[in-house]
Amino acid sequence: MCYKYVNAVNRYAAEGNKKTKTSPILKGVKAVFTREIHLSRETVQDFVSEASKCDFDVDLGYNRIVVDAKSIMGVFSLDLTRSLTVRYPLKDDQFEVALNRFALN
Repeated sequence: MCYKYVNAVNRYAAEGNKKTKTSPILKGVKAVFTREIHLSRETVQDFVSEASKCDFDVDLGYNRIVVDAKSIMGVFSLDLTRSLTVRYPLKDDQFEVALNRFALN
């Protein structure tokens, strides 16, 4: 997937549609940022309040289990002894600073 994405970006740069600045090659490809974090019962409320400040969807989970990170009940339904993966579609510096508090060492 990564190789195809890089080739698509290179082709778009060489042949890109200057009028609309869109590429049919990249249509439907969305960037997803991921971070590995660890939460405890005490830090769940802080994490959910930081995730709720985002204007985009934030997912949290492990393996195939994924919940809405803005839902405190959803986060508490996860096994908090595991390392958790946060997935979000847009880069937000304020949210990433907040994630550093929960990041795995």
